[in-house]
Amino acid sequence: MAKDHGRPPLNSTVPVVVNLRLVSLVEGVAFRSSSYNFSLPENQAAGVAVGRVWASSGSDLYDVAYALKTHMDLFSVNASGAIVTKTQLDKEKQEWYILDVEAVDTRSPPTTATAVVRVQVEDVNESPQFHPEVYKASVFSIAPYKTSVTRVNATDPDVGEEGQLDYSLSAESPYFDVDPSSGLVYVVSVAGLAGQTAAVEVKATDPRGLHATARVEVAVQGNANSGNMVTISLNQPANIVEKKVPELEKSLGSALGWTVTIIQVWSSNGGSTESRALRADVRTMVSFIAADREEVLSSEEVVNKLQSQSAAVSAELVKVFGEGLHFKVELKPQESASNHAVVIALGVLLALSIVGLIVAVTFVIRFKVKEKHQDSDKESFDINLKAEGYTDRRG
Repeated sequence: MAKDHGRPPLNSTVPVVVNLRLVSLVEGVAFRSSSYNFSLPENQAAGVAVGRVWASSGSDLYDVAYALKTHMDLFSVNASGAIVTKTQLDKEKQEWYILDVEAVDTRSPPTTATAVVRVQVEDVNESPQFHPEVYKASVFSIAPYKTSVTRVNATDPDVGEEGQLDYSLSAESPYFDVDPSSGLVYVVSVAGLAGQTAAVEVKATDPRGLHATARVEVAVQGNANSGNMVTISLNQPANIVEKKVPELEKSLGSALGWTVTIIQVWSSNGGSTESRALRADVRTMVSFIAADREEVLSSEEVVNKLQSQSAAVSAELVKVFGEGLHFKVELKPQESASNHAVVIALGVLLALSIVGLIVAVTFVIRFKVKEKHQDSDKESFDINLKAEGYTDRRG
């Protein structure tokens, strides 16, 4: 029998190294932390990573997968545990989001764990915006100072003090100006602009200096004069009427069937503060012009229709100012103003007369006092002479 020299004997032993891996079949998947807190600036583009969660299965033999259980329309989580946005987030809409993230391993049966993720959307200052960006309005060339033209309005996505806007003109204008808090554009002087269109640019600025601009185009009409103006009085404070000029024009126009343009608003009580509203006799004068298809109507025609349509006018004005509104047609406001001037003039003349009388009386008194002093001096002089004569006789 041939000998096999390449094989060890059957009764020999060979050392074998065995590597053992310990696997826990009891413990399941677990997150490194039970809760996570992340933050990101608002208005970031979709696809921004918010943060990353991490979970372990306790063994390299089993993989872990992640799934989002809340706000799936706004966020997603990938295989590595990174949470990513699906859309832009706006702090003004919602500041905090609470996400439930689930981790699942590949055991059979699988084990799961859940972690809570809090995401805060941080504020970023945003620019204001005008809607619309171009405003069109019209006024008559006879419009006095502070006549309302139009009210511009800008919005700011920021909340609180960050959303407070200040209105101003981009460049100074000799024709118009704007109220810094309300955005009301008003007349400075449009005399000489009849038939022309003047424009100004209004700027809205937030507290951090971000701004937006709007263009205001104003057509200046010249086919009217002071004789076309009609004045009515309302039992409302002037500051309330001034704020509702656009609504007042529409209501008067609806009742009369014409286009109404308010020229001037002023208080007959000498002011327009809120305290005036407490007075029972509060009255605000409103002067306006009415036009029918761009033809300015005479004041007589407008007054007649105001009187004949008094009920309809009252009903429309109540819609603007509420119940208890009363209006009155001022038939002769110019004459009233003239009478007021006459009263002032008479008062001045009376004051001058009183001053003259006081001066005359003072002069007479001074003259009498002086004359009395002269008589007293003369009497003293005569006494002295007599005294001197008596002394000489004794000598």
